[in-house]
Amino acid sequence: MRCVVGIDLGTSSVRVLALAEDGRSLAVRARSYPLSAPHPGWAEQDPATWWEATADCLREVLADDAVRGCEVAAASLSGQMHGTVLVDAAGLPVRPAVAWPDRRTQEVVRRWCERVGAARWHAICGLPPSPGMLGPTLAWLAEHEPRALARAAAVLLPKDAVRARLTGRLGTDPTDASGTLLLDVAARAWSPELTALLGEAAGLLPPVLPTQEVAGEVTAAAAERTGLPAGTPVVTGGSDQSMAALALELEEPGTAAAAISSGGTVLALTHAPVPDPAPGLHVLCHLPGRWLLQGAMLTAGLSLRWLADALAGPGGAGGAGGSGGAGGGADVGALLREAELAGPGAQGLLFLPYLAGERTPHLDPAARGAFLGLALEHSRGHLARAVVEGVAFALVDCLAVLGGAGAAPTRLVASGGGARSALWRQVLADASGLPVLRSPHEEHSVLGAARTAATGAGMRLPPPLRAAERTDPDPALAAWTAERLALFRSAWLAVRGTVHALGAQPAPPGPGTSGPAPPGPSPSGPAPDGAAPPASGARARK
Repeated sequence: MRCVVGIDLGTSSVRVLALAEDGRSLAVRARSYPLSAPHPGWAEQDPATWWEATADCLREVLADDAVRGCEVAAASLSGQMHGTVLVDAAGLPVRPAVAWPDRRTQEVVRRWCERVGAARWHAICGLPPSPGMLGPTLAWLAEHEPRALARAAAVLLPKDAVRARLTGRLGTDPTDASGTLLLDVAARAWSPELTALLGEAAGLLPPVLPTQEVAGEVTAAAAERTGLPAGTPVVTGGSDQSMAALALELEEPGTAAAAISSGGTVLALTHAPVPDPAPGLHVLCHLPGRWLLQGAMLTAGLSLRWLADALAGPGGAGGAGGSGGAGGGADVGALLREAELAGPGAQGLLFLPYLAGERTPHLDPAARGAFLGLALEHSRGHLARAVVEGVAFALVDCLAVLGGAGAAPTRLVASGGGARSALWRQVLADASGLPVLRSPHEEHSVLGAARTAATGAGMRLPPPLRAAERTDPDPALAAWTAERLALFRSAWLAVRGTVHALGAQPAPPGPGTSGPAPPGPSPSGPAPDGAAPPASGARARK
């Protein structure tokens, strides 16, 4: 029997999957690793931990009883986007990797916006300019760490650094490169206008290789460490968003994907790039002749996790286990049950889920959340119901941006931890007015990486399982939900000025109140300057 191997390198963990040629999942393993903050607002990782975790998972998967004896036809990769890895000619890192939540490049982004124009930049690369992405980070390193640049032979994205350890070959692909702020997403090539901003450092950019073609073969050294046979083809692979899209039925006309994880995303497929994207719209390269349109919110499942932690108090059992999003703990499941009993509207309570800024549609790093309409009769369940509804309304705002780009869906495929909640699926169906189908897959990116390996190896796999569990909007709530959505949108306009003023007010004088330090980054937290994480920030474990 033949099989293929997918590797998904996330921000906080790596997953490895072996997939049989009949489409069955044979074995999966995961390993976690830390994200460090050596200075306030910085986010770094040691690429050696990525490699060791990946190698350990590969060895365990290949030793699994279900996989032992299989011929590995190929391997491929998916990975967290935007990060910056300086490597030498052997593909070894010359300094820690700078991860996407990093916020040190705010000044670089400001200068580049002045030189190019934010709208022009967005139109070329498909993403709203923000820190944490490879282009501005490379410029910062060139300015502040010239010795590290002098030792580097290339700058890679995270999954490309792992592939370099497997094959000894350096390169990236269009789906991942479109998260650097340097790629011309229409041409699928480095933009001369944008790379000129880097000066000599632009010479470190790697070649852009086809996503589904073989990029190299497993070396003898990598074979000894991982257990993959030497000479195994390694297919280039792609970004976590693009690989996940392969398992989310986006080729079906009228389909959009909605993920409720730590953050939230909506994703749709298009056959042409958007020439003048609206603020907050992400345009990402996908497979040849295809692009992805994405809207992103920062705190979806994280909002419910925050509520659970706050209600649990110090030492409590909060967390966002069960259906709520990232993390673990039983309280979120209990909150969701209480939220269902609270009923639609939470007795007049409204929640704005902007706990760490917001990207789509507001592009406002200073946005913060709020409960509106609090009264003595409100309970834990009402608070939780307002959070569930607020997150759903924010996702509908993202869908509206996709619709403005010509990608209005007729159905949603829901994924992420929140999609396991029947209540959240129903609220999302009611808020959007669309049927919501629950994806049967738990790990979309690693599955997409395995399927990409099969394509590169010429192996024909059956299509992935289709979503079958369907939730339809309640027609009796249609008019009420439309009115509540309008109130949700007007509420932010009403409180925005106050929220911004609160954030700008200095801390009061006194012992220990010299002012709060900027929050350190976290795998699911705000990107630089409080902006929403770029495209990969919406995943629960990422």
